Amino acid sequence: MQVRELPKPSDRASAVRWARLITASSKVLFLDTETTGLGKLAEIVDLSIVAVDGTVVFNQLVRPKRPIPIDAMLIHGITNDHVADAPSWGEVLESARHLLEGRTVIAYNSSFDRSMIEQCTEAANIGLPAIEWHCAMRAYAAFRKDPRLPSHGYRWRPLHEAADSFGLTIPTHRALADAMACRGVVLRMAGS
Repeated sequence: MQVRELPKPSDRASAVRWARLITASSKVLFLDTETTGLGKLAEIVDLSIVAVDGTVVFNQLVRPKRPIPIDAMLIHGITNDHVADAPSWGEVLESARHLLEGRTVIAYNSSFDRSMIEQCTEAANIGLPAIEWHCAMRAYAAFRKDPRLPSHGYRWRPLHEAADSFGLTIPTHRALADAMACRGVVLRMAGS
């Protein structure tokens, strides 16, 4: 079974099956971004990509067009000085394109990372690589599903809670730490 054919996990057993198929595929990458915020003008300031075996295949700060707001700096610790000499999003994506093209990408809350990549790519007026996205947050929610909730009901849990539940290092809101934590959570689900 190819990764893209997987149904969305709806309970612990299907989340374990999903995680086992994900971690068995050489086409899978774990990705995380840090941004200047959450809205339509938010930009990526940190991008990391990790292979299933734990190899860091890409880790790069990104220079946004606008200054990083203080509230974002307080979350991830990335300052305007840190990114002053970093490449732009267009340059970063072109460097990472060959890694991402045609791959399956797992992110914790993939809808956010995907929307940020799409938003920044559109603003840079360049094309998106073809990526098959899967969400580790949804899979973990199904894995930890509260049986008191109605059928298919589950509660989103933050990455630090998921990592902690498996005894993993708590991520630090930097892209590399979060991508590694996401990988760890999926590997631990696969081993259940």
